[in-house]
Amino acid sequence: MPSELPPVPRQAPGSPPAVVRAAGDGEPMHVLAEVATFRVGASETGGALSLVELETSPGGGVAPHAHPDTDELLYVVEGCYVLRVGSLSATLDVGACAFVPRGAVHAFDNPGPSSARLLIVSVPASSPERLFVELAGAFAAAPASPSRSPALADAIARIAASRGVSMHLPEER
Repeated sequence: MPSELPPVPRQAPGSPPAVVRAAGDGEPMHVLAEVATFRVGASETGGALSLVELETSPGGGVAPHAHPDTDELLYVVEGCYVLRVGSLSATLDVGACAFVPRGAVHAFDNPGPSSARLLIVSVPASSPERLFVELAGAFAAAPASPSRSPALADAIARIAASRGVSMHLPEER
């Protein structure tokens, strides 16, 4: 549960109260081998922004996707990520950050031998449902296996579309 600061005069009527979270606080969501923790959610910011900490297992990440209504700022806290935005590819080490504008097809993965952590600020706020769809898309993009099928990839794409996310998964060969 977030700790709220004492009420202070607000600059704008109806603005949400301040929220302070201790290390480790937040709402974790487990999707396959990834853990996304909402440090600050849409309901706490009036939808203005959200802050998510994503822990990515080695080889894990988020499949190519785009969201037409949300900008993202990524900041690497631990490990290393490879970020792809359109034709741009960059390695992001600890302390590196990147801005991904709304509508840009992007993906990132953890190429390292251990877990990596990334902070994602979404403006306006991201929802847990959208993040789940993006992480599930990575599963659908994985090489064919008994647990993955074209039908599963199609189902995830339909769910993603209903949440305003367009998945850009590779075609089956």
